[in-house]
Amino acid sequence: MSRATLPQGRSRWLGSWTVTITSRATWTAAVIAMLLALVPSGAAVAVPSVASSGGETWSATAVAPAVRAALGAPVTGGKKGVAITRLPKQGKSTGEYVEPGAVAVDAKGRVVVAASDWNYLVVLRYRANGKLDKSFGTKGIVRLRLGKSDVAANDVTFDRKGRVVVAATSNAYAHNPKARVVRFTAKGKVDKKFAKKGVFTKKNAKAGGLAVDTKGRIVLAGRSTKPSGAWITRLTAKGKVQKSFGMKGTVRFNKYGAEENSRVGTGATDVLLDEQGRIVVHLGVFLGIARGNEYGLARLTPTGAFDTSFYGGGWHTSRYVSPEGSHVNVSAAGLARSRDGGFVAAGGADGGFALYAYGPDGTPEGQVAATKVSKKLDERAVAVAVDHQGRIISAGSATQRLGITRHTRTFGADTKFNARGIVHRKVPGFSEVRVSDVTTDAKGRVVVTAIGYPKKSSTKRAILVFRYTAKGKPHAAWGR
Repeated sequence: MSRATLPQGRSRWLGSWTVTITSRATWTAAVIAMLLALVPSGAAVAVPSVASSGGETWSATAVAPAVRAALGAPVTGGKKGVAITRLPKQGKSTGEYVEPGAVAVDAKGRVVVAASDWNYLVVLRYRANGKLDKSFGTKGIVRLRLGKSDVAANDVTFDRKGRVVVAATSNAYAHNPKARVVRFTAKGKVDKKFAKKGVFTKKNAKAGGLAVDTKGRIVLAGRSTKPSGAWITRLTAKGKVQKSFGMKGTVRFNKYGAEENSRVGTGATDVLLDEQGRIVVHLGVFLGIARGNEYGLARLTPTGAFDTSFYGGGWHTSRYVSPEGSHVNVSAAGLARSRDGGFVAAGGADGGFALYAYGPDGTPEGQVAATKVSKKLDERAVAVAVDHQGRIISAGSATQRLGITRHTRTFGADTKFNARGIVHRKVPGFSEVRVSDVTTDAKGRVVVTAIGYPKKSSTKRAILVFRYTAKGKPHAAWGR
């Protein structure tokens, strides 16, 4: 998520809509096709409502072109437009457990991926042709050990000097996680002038997203585990907690008070800055597998106070319900800025991709687009981006393959993107492609990073970086 100046928003995932495919799939598809044929082009089609914890309901609609895309897209293949990187062994970093977490494009058009390899943070930079940039780190790769247990790379962005700023979590799956911010120079060296030897650490917290303002200050949002709650802090350009922000440098809050604990509760999954320096945070409340989750937004003033002009008096969450009336499988973790000043999130529920919108003041507008990338149930969007023309891109895994959708500003399926507004792709040699993030560059090209799981057990996992043209075609000059 390069969100310092919001040129190209990007994020992660939220809940969704689906077409149920059962043993009567052919009959179901026929009925849906007949119903859609009766809908005039551009008409609104009802999709799920959004219910708050207080019982309030917001209606949600989707434009017909998006719903017409619901029966899936043909699967394409080949290795055009994808850079495939298997990490060489370096010390105790073997590359066996590599997992990309975030991607961003810098001011020079170079693609940077933040990843992890067991207890190592890994950062890779690619040139415009998709080859590793050998002027960065060691042959294009930087590795930094962060603790003794699992590391998760959560976000990556840049400051005004072109330095790479990464949010990560060490002990990521334990009861005592540590949120980290690491800053690297433009050449891939750990910036020892930042925080403590280049690394800021917050105990009992998980990182979610980060943003850098024009002064080089870093806003980090995530989840505190002790006590449980959404957690936002701001660091100076030198990596010190800015005590004038919030309460001694921190803003912390939760939805359910003492009911929350280290595993269940409120967290911040993403963050961006608006033109006035206000901080907009995407929230998620995990209530347990059976109870479903809640999602919403918060907006803080530049000093860390809740912006009372924002919906809900500064923050709100609500539970999303699928068309089938289910709330169990709805999930989300992302945020991007739409061109109308509002916000958009993407995600999945009941096995489909979906977009959810919020107005400029944070008012939930519900589900505004629904897409079925494949003809099966195993899919969801995990990331969202808004390009320089306001087009909305979501990416995720569809039946263990790459799935990308692009919608217009008004949430209709963008038929100028690969004809149907959908990409559904497999990669030779890989049994599964699991998407982790998406962004766009200044030319409207779509960049997606994913894990590639090889068909042969003797072969390492790979970091896959896809680039598609603004027309939705694999960029032939990338990665070759």
